[in-house]
Amino acid sequence: MSNNVNKVEAAMQMLRTAVADLIADDNEVGEDVNILRWLKACDLNVKKAEPCDLNVKKAERMMRDTIKWRKESGVEELLEKDYHPELEKGIPFTAGGKCRDGTPVVTVEGGKVDFRGLVETYGIKEVHRYCIQNLVKYERYFVQWNKENLKNRVGPITEDCIRGFVFIIDAKNVSLRQLSSIKGLQVVTQVCMDYISYFPVLGSRVIIINCNKLAVPLINIIRPIIQGPNLAVDVHDTNVEKWEPVILKRISPDQIGTAFGGSLVLT
Repeated sequence: MSNNVNKVEAAMQMLRTAVADLIADDNEVGEDVNILRWLKACDLNVKKAEPCDLNVKKAERMMRDTIKWRKESGVEELLEKDYHPELEKGIPFTAGGKCRDGTPVVTVEGGKVDFRGLVETYGIKEVHRYCIQNLVKYERYFVQWNKENLKNRVGPITEDCIRGFVFIIDAKNVSLRQLSSIKGLQVVTQVCMDYISYFPVLGSRVIIINCNKLAVPLINIIRPIIQGPNLAVDVHDTNVEKWEPVILKRISPDQIGTAFGGSLVLT
């Protein structure tokens, strides 16, 4: 067994020991996919010489902070909550397709999202909680998908045994009306901050297409929040001839909607 493998397995065992009380309350916390994702979020990398106990300490702190936040925010109860149909229709998250390597894809037609109208109608808190509900749903899918990856892996466990989803956002038709909404921007910023703090490694790449000049200030706000070692952010302008081949190199046309360069008709 290599030193690299020893490092990953040692870090996983150290983290399990450090959060034994959390595992006693919820067995899922101690499963390989969850232990490994927290370590990966805290920059566990077998190529680095950094001692794994530093990663473990960061991962433990992040786990405890997240579980506390989820309890205080009633996150698990959000899965049972029914939102107004107009709110669900107003933020069109779509999941189901996969990349050529099997990684799940989530798309959002950002230009169709009337954040300003939704916030003015339902309030900041309700729109924020609806977005968090979707993150929790995708997290459930993420855990199950990565459990299968771990079970079917060939070789020992490494930090690369789990992968985050690919999120694609179409910024076409994003308007000044949306970008001038302070409350709308507050929701977007808060969701991004919650995502990076409490949903580790849920995404591996965010691809933003059709980014016009109006959308640039918003991208400049959210990009520094979410981009990191485990999440790449690619931004493309409105030139379809440039971004479409990039998308289709990663994803087969029948796995993605027409707005994103594919052939899948979304209903």
